[in-house]
Amino acid sequence: MKKKSVLIVVAMLSIFLFSIGTAHARLSANDFVPGMDVVVPIICEGTLDGMGNPTFGGLNTNIAIAEMRGGAALPDPDSAYVVTTSLTVYDPQSKLVYDDKRKWTKYDVVVDNCQDMVLDAPSGARARMRVDMPKQDGTVINLFVGYAVYRQDADTLNRFVPSAYLVDLTKGFASGFNGISAEDGVGAQLGEDADNRPVTMNSIFPRIFLANGRADTWNWWMLLFGRNQLGLVNPIQYTTSRFLEGFMCDEQELCRSVHIPIPYELNLIDVLTYLPNDIKTACGYPANSCGGFARLSISETGSQLFPVIASIDITGTANDGLALVSPPEFYSGYGWSYQRVQAATSTLSWDVIQEIHRIYCSGPGTGSAQGENNAQSCDVTITP
Repeated sequence: MKKKSVLIVVAMLSIFLFSIGTAHARLSANDFVPGMDVVVPIICEGTLDGMGNPTFGGLNTNIAIAEMRGGAALPDPDSAYVVTTSLTVYDPQSKLVYDDKRKWTKYDVVVDNCQDMVLDAPSGARARMRVDMPKQDGTVINLFVGYAVYRQDADTLNRFVPSAYLVDLTKGFASGFNGISAEDGVGAQLGEDADNRPVTMNSIFPRIFLANGRADTWNWWMLLFGRNQLGLVNPIQYTTSRFLEGFMCDEQELCRSVHIPIPYELNLIDVLTYLPNDIKTACGYPANSCGGFARLSISETGSQLFPVIASIDITGTANDGLALVSPPEFYSGYGWSYQRVQAATSTLSWDVIQEIHRIYCSGPGTGSAQGENNAQSCDVTITP
């Protein structure tokens, strides 16, 4: 059972009230089944000229969404189709890039890609999608980053199966991953059933693997959350920082603590930037490969400015008790690890995208999708 502890100062007396609230959300698991709505993170390589026009590199995200239920045709003017959706593209801070429509015939597959989405966006919104990631030769790779949400216009069937592919074919790289198929509809904070069933995160266990020091070898973690840190959601009331806190370890069990900021809804993290130097030394990197894992908890700390000035501490993807944020009591979190190896020849190069393992937030016994061993408490603590 999730609990919330709140310590309130009453007037000028040294009297404190301690109260505990009980969460009632039914929690969901990130399982790969047909969904009513779809969410897909997008990355593509490119830059903008002085007029805001994009020039693209080779890296791109391709999306294919299959309609699995069929059914009767829609009324005019969409009588050729069985289902339509809105398509909303967001930048990493969840600011709107643009809206569009998508339509499916029976058992159809509709395809999209990141580059076309950037081309369809206004020039100012394109600039908000720009992110630079470091490369090991001292340069950067210029990217457009965001996420796309497909919401059914009228129907409520769990009919969509999304697949995505991160490809850089000119360099011989291509890897697939599952998009998020939200059962019974996706909410504003990316939970299923319109946020009534959030897909929570207490902590994560991403793989670390860096094969060599070549420019196109990297390990990125991509984390998508249902909200920004509170200071971006409601800066008038909150000043907070959200981060991953825990340990990175090599394969010989040398572990060092790390602190990685994750302020946005979509966070793209370069693992090498945060890998402690003594782990790299122990691996002999970059002359030798460096592999291991991380155990990282999601934490958010800072200040609440009203109704009382107080410190605030949040573990996991919890919202409970936060004014202008709740409901829902939790927000959702999703993660992928992208490992890419540029070898001496293109025939030996490879890449892979893996979903990041997690421990969920604990929820009420009835209706919770997680077992006791795979869920831990996610709390909000406010202390004046």
